[in-house]
Amino acid sequence: MATQTLIAHDDYAGPEPAIVLIHGLSCAASDWEAQVQHFKGRNRVVAVDLRGHGRSMPKDGAFDGNFDMPTAGQDVADLISALGIKSAIVAGHSMGCRAATEAALRLPEVIKGVALIDGSRFSTGDPDKAAAKMRAAIDTNGYATLARGMFETMFVPGTDPAITEPIITRAVERPPEIASAFMCAMVAWDAGLFEERYAALTVPIAIVQSTHRNANGERIVLLEDTEVEWHRTLETLAGPLRITRVYGAGHFTQIDTPDEVNDALEALL
Repeated sequence: MATQTLIAHDDYAGPEPAIVLIHGLSCAASDWEAQVQHFKGRNRVVAVDLRGHGRSMPKDGAFDGNFDMPTAGQDVADLISALGIKSAIVAGHSMGCRAATEAALRLPEVIKGVALIDGSRFSTGDPDKAAAKMRAAIDTNGYATLARGMFETMFVPGTDPAITEPIITRAVERPPEIASAFMCAMVAWDAGLFEERYAALTVPIAIVQSTHRNANGERIVLLEDTEVEWHRTLETLAGPLRITRVYGAGHFTQIDTPDEVNDALEALL
């Protein structure tokens, strides 16, 4: 029987429940450094590189396809099982919210809660049309140009370039075939699987929200009167939510305001 190839990860010893940290599109495990430093030793902490990201790049036939949300979630679930973790919460940032949700559905006896860190919902309706629209945008603009435009709006003015530039450069320099596949899969998941997956999720959900995509698709910082439509949808599907609204931060909430994210994880534990 072939051995399951596991996604790359950092595993910090500590008692369970473990905290499993899942990064966003074209990002990496290192985005969770503040959470690792806060929790390691107090809890077991596992920070992953999803397939096609960071240290989990295609090689020797591994991770060379299936760049989609269900597979990403299955990879995380396989890792949790292989590490022998018996109790955990999973936290996803941005695209990683979908992978966290998929993982939780696969390990309902192990994963006791899901944290969604500045998640979003890009699309509704027909998933094939949503993916085709994203593909057309990539083909028209080119992946690198589209990625730069997206990531440059993820930070508030005045954020230290020493923080922003490596994140933007990392995203722009991603292999376009991998990043594009994930982008199309993400919007297809939002359109076709969002309701089904969250209706099936029975564990507590914590949300930390700092930005929002408005009706024009522009990323804006959260204001006190900002209504996040997908929160209302999610509440009808999954029941009461624990929502922390963060003001004055960009999309990388776990970096910009780590205390709020840490507090939300502690409450979920």
